[in-house]
Amino acid sequence: MAVMGITGIVLTYFRVTSWDMLLHTRFGVLLMIKIGLYLVMVCTAAYVVLFIGPKLKAKRREPATLPQGGDLTIDELASCDGKEGRPAWFAYQGKLYDATASRLWKQGVHMGRHNAGEDLTEALKLAPHGSEKVAIMPAVGALVAQTDRKAPLHERVFFFMAYMNLSIVFLVVLILALWRWA
Repeated sequence: MAVMGITGIVLTYFRVTSWDMLLHTRFGVLLMIKIGLYLVMVCTAAYVVLFIGPKLKAKRREPATLPQGGDLTIDELASCDGKEGRPAWFAYQGKLYDATASRLWKQGVHMGRHNAGEDLTEALKLAPHGSEKVAIMPAVGALVAQTDRKAPLHERVFFFMAYMNLSIVFLVVLILALWRWA
């Protein structure tokens, strides 16, 4: 973004000869709108990198507290991904299986295709083996239905900013089209 900003400043310096041209011509007004949209995008990117990103990373790093009895929701199961010393559990037909000790599930990944911490019911239909391979793994609980929860504020702000920046990109393309039609 810094490179785009610097080149934009240099090109504007050579293209815009006076404040009158910048404020009273169609090109100048569209350029100012485009610069304003660029600055909004830079500010949202900085906010995401400095404030929202660390919150999202902290959520991924926080240790999973497994409920007693081993019954998990799909969100809780995601923390049992086999990475960084966490257990490698997966769900199949509503049951949870522990693949931590299996040599075929190194770092929570099976044959480079299937990740621990997920429901693999549909994926097993495409596997070269049947459910008998899953049955030999120790069952550790059941997959329970998840109640609807409202996403945390920082996640909702992140999605809002992502869609806002996408809309801004379309506005910039519209500005470029207006320049070409003039």
